[in-house]
Amino acid sequence: MKNIFDLHKDILSDYKLYIDSFINIADKKILDTVKKEFDSGNLYPEPLIQFNPSFESGGKVEDLVKAKVLVEDFNDIFYDETGKSWSIYKHQTQAIIKGNEGQGFVVTSGTGSGKSLTYISTIFNYLFKNPNKPGIKAIIVYPLNALINSQEAALAGFEDNYRKRTGHGFPFTYAKYTGQEKQEEREKVIANPPDILLTNYMMLELLMIRKTDEDLRKSFLENIQYLVFDELHVYKGRQGADVSLLIRRIKSAAANRNIICIGTSATMATGTIEEQRNEVAKVATRFFDTKFLPENVIVESLTYSTKEVIPKKEELQLAIVDELKETSKSAILENPIAIWLERTIAVRNEGDHKRRNDPKSLKNIAAELSSETGHSAELCEKKIIEVLIWAETINIESTKEKKKDTILPFKLHQFISQTGYVYLTLEGADSRFITLEPNPFVKQSENEPEVPVYQTVFSRISGEEFICVRKDFDGENGKKLVFRDFNENQNPRNEDDLKVNDGEKKRKVKSRLQDDYKDGYILFDKGYLLDINEFIDLLPSAWISKSGKIDSSKEFLLPKEIYVSKDGSFSDKPNGGEKAWFMPAPLIYDPTCGLIFQEPKLSEKSKLISLGNEGRSTSTTLITLQTLLALYKHGKVIKEQKLMSFTDNRQDASLQAGHFNDFIQVVHLRSAIEKVLRANDEPLTISELIFKVQDALNLPEKEYAVNPSVNPSRPDEDNLEALRNYVSYRIIQDLKRGWRFILPNLEQTALLDITYKNIDKDSSDETLWDS
Repeated sequence: MKNIFDLHKDILSDYKLYIDSFINIADKKILDTVKKEFDSGNLYPEPLIQFNPSFESGGKVEDLVKAKVLVEDFNDIFYDETGKSWSIYKHQTQAIIKGNEGQGFVVTSGTGSGKSLTYISTIFNYLFKNPNKPGIKAIIVYPLNALINSQEAALAGFEDNYRKRTGHGFPFTYAKYTGQEKQEEREKVIANPPDILLTNYMMLELLMIRKTDEDLRKSFLENIQYLVFDELHVYKGRQGADVSLLIRRIKSAAANRNIICIGTSATMATGTIEEQRNEVAKVATRFFDTKFLPENVIVESLTYSTKEVIPKKEELQLAIVDELKETSKSAILENPIAIWLERTIAVRNEGDHKRRNDPKSLKNIAAELSSETGHSAELCEKKIIEVLIWAETINIESTKEKKKDTILPFKLHQFISQTGYVYLTLEGADSRFITLEPNPFVKQSENEPEVPVYQTVFSRISGEEFICVRKDFDGENGKKLVFRDFNENQNPRNEDDLKVNDGEKKRKVKSRLQDDYKDGYILFDKGYLLDINEFIDLLPSAWISKSGKIDSSKEFLLPKEIYVSKDGSFSDKPNGGEKAWFMPAPLIYDPTCGLIFQEPKLSEKSKLISLGNEGRSTSTTLITLQTLLALYKHGKVIKEQKLMSFTDNRQDASLQAGHFNDFIQVVHLRSAIEKVLRANDEPLTISELIFKVQDALNLPEKEYAVNPSVNPSRPDEDNLEALRNYVSYRIIQDLKRGWRFILPNLEQTALLDITYKNIDKDSSDETLWDS
C-alpha cells in the first residue's frame, strides 16, 4: 500500500532528477566532489518525524456549565452530531476558567489543540451575560486574512448549532474588517459595529488613524473589553515593537482602563515548563503592557494514547519480527512498538509533566530501536514505518467519524537547500582544493598558511570552470586576486569610451579601461581555448577595424595571459605561478566552446551556471507540481490532491502564483506540441503545427475570448483567429533557444527536431555560395 514515506521518496527523487539534469561539469574531480556532496544528504537531509501527542482531557463543556463557569447557552452551541456535549482538553479548561475570572492569559500549545476556543468561549460568556449593549466589545487580531476567514466560518458554524437548538441566532454579532472586503461591506460594518471584530494588525493600525473609520474607532474605544492576538509568536523584532506600541495607543485612548488581553501561540520559549512560563509571561507583559504572571501562561497538557505498561526488551524484540496479524484500534494500543514510539520518541517526562520531544529522522529513530533490541536498523526502520502507517489508517477513520482520539499522529518535515556554488583554490586541476562550503579561506595542512578559495561557475555549453575573481592593485602584499561573488560586477560600461576613434585618445581609453576592468574570470591553461579570430565573421561590425581585424579598443575584453599563485598573487609575466587566462566580465564570448554573445544586455547567468539552475520560485513550483503528480499517481482522490504554500508577504505570494501559472501554461503548450507530433509520422510545417496544436489544446471559447459566441458549439471565427495568432507566437517564442534556462525547450531536451525546407538541396548547390 502506498504511504506518506513512498510519496516523500517519489517527490524528492523527481526533484533531485531535475536539479541533477543541470549539472554540467567537465572536470572529473570537481564532478566527483559535487556528486559525493549531493549523495551525503547535505542538500536534502533526512526528513524529520514530528509527533503530535494526545492532549489530556479537561472534561466536557457541560461540566463548565454545571460549575457555573459558563452560562447554560453553551450547551446549545458546543455539541456533536449525536447531541452530546463537546469534549475539551485540560489546557482549554484552565484557560477558560482564567478568562472568566477576569484575567488575561496566554495559551501556548501545538497545532490542533483548540487554542481559539479558549478566547471565543471567554468572549461569548461575557456577551451572553451582558446582552444588548452597543459597540465593539472584543477585537481579535490575526496575522493572516486566511485565519480570519477560517475563524468567521467557525463562528458561523457555532451560530448554526445555536439556531438549531434555540430557533434563533446569537444575541450578539461578529464581523471581519480587512482589506479583502469590498467598500460596501466595510461601510455596513461601520454603520452597524459588531460585538466581535475580526481583523489584522495592519487594519487595526488604520482603524486608529483613518478619518473614514472614525465611527468604528469610537465604537471600540468606548466599549472594548477584550483584546486578543492570535499567533503571538509572529510578532517579533520591529514588527512586534510596532504592534506593541499600537496596543499601548489603544489602551491609552480607551475608556476601559482594564482591557483583558489574551494571546495564543505555538511554543515561544525553550527550557523546562516553569522556565517557559516565566519567559512567556515576560514577553506577554512587554507586548501587551499588562502584567502577566507565570500562572497566566497556560501550557499544553499531554497524555498517552497507548497502553500505560512500558514493554520489556523481549517484547520489543518479538514485535519487530512478528507479522502484524490484527490491525484493530485495540491491538495498536497494546502494540510494543507503538508504545515504545510514544514513550521514547514522541513524549518525554519532566517531573509531573509530559513534554513533546524534538523531531527526529526516521534513521535516528530506527537506530535507537536497533540499539535497544539488537535487531538491524534496516529491520527496525521497516517495522516503524509499518506501525506508523497502521496508526495513520486508524486516524483517518477516526477523522471521518469526527473523533479526536488519534494515535501517534505525525508530520514529515523535509528541508531542501539551494545548490549553491563550487569553491576552488588558485591551483592546477591536479592539486587544487575543491569544496562546496562558502568559506573565504582554507588551511590545507598544518604547516601551510591559509589560502583563499574562489567562487566558481561553469560554461553552459562546455562545462569548463570559470573562477570568479577581482583584481586588487592596492593590497598590502602587492597585486592580488580577491574573492568576487558571481552576481557582482563592478566593471564600467562606458559605451562612449568604447566608440572613440581618435588614435591617441583611443590608446589612452584602452589603457584606462584595461585597468578599470578588474572583475572577471580565471581560466587555467588547458590548451583548448578557442581564438576569437577564428570566428571573426560572426562578430558585430563595430568590433572590426578597417583592416578586417578586431579593433584594438576591444582587445582588452579578450582573454589575457596571466600567471597566478594559490595565495592569490598574480603577474602579467611568468613568475613561477600557474599559467592561466583572465577574462573580464561580462563575457563577450566563451573561449571554451567558441560561442559569441552578441546581445550586450545578456545576463551572465545565461552564459555561465552554478551548481544548479533553480531559484526559490522555481523550487517551490517544481515541488508543488511534483507533490500534486505524486498524489495523483498514488491514487489519492481529487479532494485530497491539495497542498498549502506559505510565504512572507503578499508580493512574494503574487510572484509565486504568477511563476506557477506561467510554468503550467508552458507545460500545457508543450504537451500539446508533443501530442501532435507523436500522432503524425511525417514532419509538420510550422503552419500545420499551429493549426493542429490549436485543435489539441481544445480550449473552450469562454476561456480565451472576451466576447464568446452565443453558441458554444460554433466559436466565433475572429476569436479563433486571435487564438491561433497567440498560439503561433507562443510556439515560436518557446522554441527560441536560450531564453528559458530553467525550462529547456523541446528541441534542447531532444523531444523534437527542427529541420529547414530545402536545406540539403541549397547547401549542396555550389552556385548559391560562389562569392
